[in-house]
This record gives sequence, C-alpha cells and structure tokens, in this order.
Amino acid sequence: MKASRKSVGLVSFIAGAGIVAGCSTSATKTEPSRFVANETEPAAPFASTAYGRQFAKLKLNNYGANLHAHHFMGVRGSKKNPIALEDYLRAGPCTEKGTYPADDGRPCRDVDGQTNQVVLPRGAFDYAAPDYIDYFRQACEYATTDGALDVFFLTPHTKNNEDPNAASTDTSTPESELLRRQALLASMNPDRLGSPKFLCGMGQEASSISAGNHINIFGQFHAGDAADHPFFFKTGDFRALYPAIKARNAAGEKVFLQFNHPDVLNDTYWGDLSKFSENKKSAKANMNDYGLDDFGPVSCMDGKLPADAPDCAGVTPLASLSDAGGLAALRKSYANIRAAAGDPFRLIEVIPPGAGKEGEVDTDGDGTADGQGDTAFGATTNTKTNFRRVQHRTDANTYEEGVYNWIYYLSMGFRLAPTANQDNHHMNWGSATASRTGIVAANLKENTILDALRARHTFASEDQNAKALLTQTNGKVRTIMGDAAKVTGASTRIQVAYYDPDGAENGAHFRLYYYRASDDFDMKPVWEKYVDDQGKEKSRKVPPKAAYHTVSFDAKNRATLPSADAADRSANDLVPIRSGEVVSVVLPVVSGTQWVFAEIVQDGDFDKTWTAPIWLVKK
Repeated sequence: MKASRKSVGLVSFIAGAGIVAGCSTSATKTEPSRFVANETEPAAPFASTAYGRQFAKLKLNNYGANLHAHHFMGVRGSKKNPIALEDYLRAGPCTEKGTYPADDGRPCRDVDGQTNQVVLPRGAFDYAAPDYIDYFRQACEYATTDGALDVFFLTPHTKNNEDPNAASTDTSTPESELLRRQALLASMNPDRLGSPKFLCGMGQEASSISAGNHINIFGQFHAGDAADHPFFFKTGDFRALYPAIKARNAAGEKVFLQFNHPDVLNDTYWGDLSKFSENKKSAKANMNDYGLDDFGPVSCMDGKLPADAPDCAGVTPLASLSDAGGLAALRKSYANIRAAAGDPFRLIEVIPPGAGKEGEVDTDGDGTADGQGDTAFGATTNTKTNFRRVQHRTDANTYEEGVYNWIYYLSMGFRLAPTANQDNHHMNWGSATASRTGIVAANLKENTILDALRARHTFASEDQNAKALLTQTNGKVRTIMGDAAKVTGASTRIQVAYYDPDGAENGAHFRLYYYRASDDFDMKPVWEKYVDDQGKEKSRKVPPKAAYHTVSFDAKNRATLPSADAADRSANDLVPIRSGEVVSVVLPVVSGTQWVFAEIVQDGDFDKTWTAPIWLVKK
C-alpha cells in the first residue's frame, strides 16, 4: 500500500470510486509495509504540518485530559479503632497516624494514608508545608505540573446515597464535602474567564461495580456557581438517577454521563434466561450495568423486574439473548434507558485505566495473558508515577476488549466517544500511565471544555503526546468526530489526521471501523484456550472477532465496506500515515444511519489511538 500511495505535499489523498459493500474475511492478515521505526529526528512543529494548518483554520486545539480520578483511596478505620465522620472531614494536619475512610476526604493523608509527610518524585510544589492542607488544590496542581495534563477532573465516589451509616464510607463522599470542593473551583481556575492554561474540574463517580458499575456524572459543578448540587441515589438504582438527570437538564442544566470501565464480557448473560435467577452469583452481578436490570424488556425476561411491572406488559420471553430477537430486546431496553434519562450519554472508557497492582514490578505492561488481562491493566491503585505504557504489542492486529465494549454500546444505539482515563487512587494524577483522553476544543475555558465533552469531541490514546482527528467533508462543510452529518450522494470523503512529535512515532497506520445501525452481528463472547505464566492450559472468555468490522482498501485504494455479518476485520484494512499528515479516503455510503471511527497504530511501538465516531445519515 505504501508504494501505491500518492502524496501531495504533507496531505495525502487516497481517492477511489465508491463501490458496493463487500465482505470481510477472517483470513490471517499480513503486516503492512512500515515506516522506519527508529527515526531520531523529531517531527516537524505541529503548526507547520497539514494537520496543524487544518486545526488553525478550524480554530481548534488538542488538550490532554484525565476525566476519572480520586484522592488516596482504599484506607479506612477498623472495628477496633473506627473513624467518625466528623473526624475524617476535619481540616488541618493529622494529629496522629491513622487511616481515614472518606473518598478524597482527609487533607493530611499521604500516599500511604499513614503519615503527614508527603514525598514527591518530581514535585514543583511543597505539598508537605504546614499551611498546605488543601488536598483538592494539591491534586490539581500535581496533575498539571507532574502529570503534564491540560484538563483534570477529580471524581469522588458517591456510592451510598449519603448514608453515614453505610458500611463503605470510603466510597460515599457526603454532599458537604463535595460542595466544599465546588466552592474552591473558582480560586483554582483564576484565569477561567481569560486565557487559562489548565482546567481543574469536578464530577462524581456514582453507584458501585457490583450493583450496575460506575458511571461518571459531569456538568453539575461549575466554578463560582453556588447553586450547584450533586446527584445522590441508592446504589444501583438507575431508575431513580436517570429521571433526575432528565428533569435537571430540562430545567436548563447540561449534565452528561460517561460509562466507566465497562465489562460486557462478564456482565452480559447469554445463557438460559429461565435459569438466570437461580444462579445467585449471576443474578447479583450480571445483566445490570448502567441500569439494564431496571428497564424492560430484558429485565422482564431474566426475572429482575416483576411480571406486572409496566415495562413488562406484552413482553414475549426469550429462552436466551443468543436467540433470534435477543439483540432487538437488548436494544429496546437500552432505548428505554436513554428515554428515561433524556439521552445524556456521551463518553465511554475504552483504554483500561492502567497500572499494575501494588507489589508488581514498575515496568510497562508486558502483553502476557494471565487470565486477568495485561499486568498493566486495572485501576491505578498503586503509587507508580513513571508514565508507563498500558500495553505491549508485537503487531497491529490485536483485538482490544475495551474497543469491543465500545462497539457493543454503539450497536445498542448509544452515541459515545472514547476516553482513556487513569482512575487514580494515589498521588499519580496524570503520571500513572501514558494514556490520555484527547479533547478537541477552542480553548481551556470551563464551558468550552464541558461543551466539547458533551459534543463527544474526543479521542483516546495510549501515547502521552499523540494527537488525532477524524473529519468528514461535504463540499465546504466539515464535520468533526463526535458529530453527525447528512449525506446525499453515493459516497463521502473522510479525513484522518495524526501527529506525534517524537521521531520514533513519525510513522503509523490507520484503519476505519464501520457499522450500520441495521447491522445484526454476533456480540456473544467466545472461549479460547491459553497457557498461563505457570505453563498451565486454561480457558477464558474473549470478544468475538465478528464484532470488529473494518473498511478494506484494494491495490488502487478503493474502499469496500464490510458486510453486516463480517466474521472478522477486513483484510488490507491498514492505511499508512505520517506524523502531521491528513489522509483523505472516499467512503461508500448506504441508506440509513451508519458510523465510522479511526484506529491509529504507531509503527514504532504499536501504541493505539481511537477517534470518536462520525455518524453518517442518508435518507
């Protein structure tokens, strides 16, 4: 493909006639020709590249963000020495060693939760100074100085409906604590009305993993707005949360949601629904993510809603979601969720937040399969601060579970953009891994960033300083990733832009994922055998390759759409791109709604970046 590519300056146009949709193949893919990976010369300055010039015309910028973080999680009092609520909310230095249970709640707590002394590897601020007790400001200043972030949101847990008697107070930050932090936002963003260079924001991580997974709530807290208030609801009761969000948005607020660390493989139940409730473990933990168990028709079939519930009227039971009609039933339940909430769903975590657990070696993810995912995956419950990579790959053809989760929810009717956050539980905000959520926005003003996130103008990257953009043009009208475009012709032009200032990442390839709203394809996980670190053969659930649909390009760079029942990614789906380039392809368009997003794979280390989709609508 590299030899047949025609370059014009820094912009490469891969043009081809739109042709009818073809079929994917499950054949083994060959590695494409690659650019030299060991280049030492840095890339041209961003502003001088085709990508940079396009951004200048659009009056946009790229910003690196972490939208999911906590302040020193996981420490608490004991039954013998309990910590009272008023104790762990009291400001001031610690008077004695101890553990404090509030999520983000104790200003004197250090990395270990044991002493006053705070030691930073590269800190520009003296966080241990006697008068430095403002832990929220501490986190935000670390995020911009040591974490090298442009945007940082602290998202304390609000799990137990502000119940002071709940068993898990470390994940139940009370309203008084949240409002104290909200009151600090104005002083922490002093240039917010001018030309800010950093945005410190605040959200909530609500519910619990076992009762429907965590969901991030954004847009309810603003600098200088004394009328702001958080959302509280009983853990797992999304039927209470969603109407509350809908009502507040109808009253003028702009609240939106992010699906945190989704887990379709383990949460969705594809077995005999009549026996689902008999399995207590499955009945408690499965089929409930983000409120699926609160809405019919699926929750009527698995017994989580009573037969006389309004959602269950006229529902015809299915033996299994694997049967004909199973996907339709799932889509109907998710449609009911969106209707109840007013469809505030905007973001989904695609790249695992990342670092190894306590006690593991301080190295990058090694790509080994141990049944629990790569050793660098999981919430950052450790203290590591070296921007470690979350994944090691040996080629461009890996199948990421996070992308499968995203594809699943897209196919269920959600319009979601990808994010790559760190879920920090220690003092490593931004520095725990190299992953970043990229935000495309005009500036760093609070409303501008919130509007960009609400508009899904994001990309998710495993590389700390990579940039990406997906656009669509119709004449002189340009649509950027996260938006929808109306198309009238048989084809449309899609542009992919990529930039990385590092010489070793000058070369990359991209593939386009493509789906129609009418596609019914197999989402059921499959079982595969693997050998663990001790040499034992085991089995595990993995995403089906049939969920990954990509556009293929022939020797003349003509695009072919994947079939609705494609068994795997298409052959010849990788297109070369250089840092700073904008590569344009002609994409066939069919009637109805369809969407496309780009996956960019760096030639040097195979780190990946995913753009938000563009939804194409043709009548």
